Amino acid sequence: MSKIIDWYNKASETKQNIFILAIIGISASLASLFFLLIPEVWANGMPLGILLGTTIEIVCYLSVVKGSESILGISKGKKGGVAKTILFMLGRYVLYGAGLLIAALCQFKWQVGILNVFAVFGAYLPLYVLLIIKGLLKAKKEKGQ
Repeated sequence: MSKIIDWYNKASETKQNIFILAIIGISASLASLFFLLIPEVWANGMPLGILLGTTIEIVCYLSVVKGSESILGISKGKKGGVAKTILFMLGRYVLYGAGLLIAALCQFKWQVGILNVFAVFGAYLPLYVLLIIKGLLKAKKEKGQ
């Protein structure tokens, strides 16, 4: 356990955030396994839905990071930063939409219980909560110094 804590403390902020998002997604998937015992709740696809949503969420977080680096690269004289940022932004929306569409088709149209659209959507949310909390903590830390 101490090796994990040491790695986390030495890791960059991006790696720390990805680690937290992965832990949240895996924990939520494991916690949702008990819903497999209650098929009447429409929860057959919760674990896989959460895993799909978490995977998409982590990829989208990386696109935010890369898009931000592209914008910051403009000030250093690099070209194409705005185009890359727009491409990453559009790619994020395509990924979010594709995840929800696949889950909705599995759940409602094909009646296959492997993905739950509500679980996929719910797995998208920790990213924004994490970014808000980390931003507030960083602002408080900078204000206190």
